[in-house]
Amino acid sequence: MNVLNELLVDYKKTNVLTSQIKSSKQAYELFIQLWQGIDFKESVNVLYLDNNSDLLCFYRLSTGGLTGSIIDVREVLSIALRIKSTAFIIAHNHPSGRLDPSTADVQITQKLKQCASILDLNLLDHLIVTSQSFYSFSDSGKL
Repeated sequence: MNVLNELLVDYKKTNVLTSQIKSSKQAYELFIQLWQGIDFKESVNVLYLDNNSDLLCFYRLSTGGLTGSIIDVREVLSIALRIKSTAFIIAHNHPSGRLDPSTADVQITQKLKQCASILDLNLLDHLIVTSQSFYSFSDSGKL
């Protein structure tokens, strides 16, 4: 007899009081509140939103090393589908403090956008964040 696994989606409450994300600056401020160890290791976090830009949840996607972290497109999109999100904002930090996107940053942003579009999901922005400032692909016209 085979055992069938059941998928469960679980939420953990945070102390963040926000309901809508209307700008890249507001997303950055929220990411900064939620980020852990922003100046030590590169990591990737995602905000998932509904059709009205209401925040559904925050997800810690991955933590890497000093110069890189993994963005698994399948994981980002599968979570969006499981929680019935229609849009998301992804962010990763640069512990070096530099805000310039790398070639890899640009490539993964385009891949995320293309794959999300196929599933009728909307990548609203990709932020590169430091404790002092941020870079927005959307504000820079690169999304």
